[in-house]
Amino acid sequence: MTADDAHRAVKSAGRTLDVLEALAAAGGPRPLGELSRTLGIPKSSLHALLRTLLSRGWVETDDGGGRFTLGLRALEVGAAYLRPDGATGLLGGVLDRLTARFGETAQLFRLDGGSVVLLARRESPHALRAYHPIGCRLPAHATAAGRALLAQRPDEAVDRLLSWPLPARTASTATGSAWLRA
Repeated sequence: MTADDAHRAVKSAGRTLDVLEALAAAGGPRPLGELSRTLGIPKSSLHALLRTLLSRGWVETDDGGGRFTLGLRALEVGAAYLRPDGATGLLGGVLDRLTARFGETAQLFRLDGGSVVLLARRESPHALRAYHPIGCRLPAHATAAGRALLAQRPDEAVDRLLSWPLPARTASTATGSAWLRA
């Protein structure tokens, strides 16, 4: 975002998106106080945002109304990205054929900044397999799919996407620019 874009940004819209992203990352219902601390938003302001999101179905509460989680509207809007007229629909048959031919899981990832996001998957028939849910975000440099997508770009473009040194996800994750470029 440029300085000019920041002047045009709407603070309440940004805060609303921060709330949705925090709930998506939370892994379960979160109380108002915890969300307030995590996001640095005063409880009164956050409560007003949550009431609006509740009324529109983007957020739900537990039976007591004190813990918040994503609502069905978030799923509906997110699922719209995966409609059959997009890349996932066009490549679904390719994923099916790859899984049938090789007997392994086939996945479709999209590069998004320095990460990859899983858009579609066809499962291997084998009982033992890696599993990532649709929509999961992984560091591009730490996945085979991410490295393959980065390899298609010039070094300057990769430098704009990644911040060196790269964080290690495991003891064997390569984090240096020379290794990744090779």
